Amino acid sequence: MFGSYSIEVDDDPLEGLREAVGDAFEGTETSELKENARNTISEEIETEEQARSANHEG
Repeated sequence: MFGSYSIEVDDDPLEGLREAVGDAFEGTETSELKENARNTISEEIETEEQARSANHEG
């Protein structure tokens, strides 16, 4: 009834990402990248919450 599908996964699935960004993050600590990502996400969430609040007030 259902077909058989296979999804091939590269030996190194991050290889394409590394090729895309090159050495843009060379020398940057993982902890620093994580902290920057968390800060960015927090700021985006706060901005979105403020926008939703303003839409409900006005």
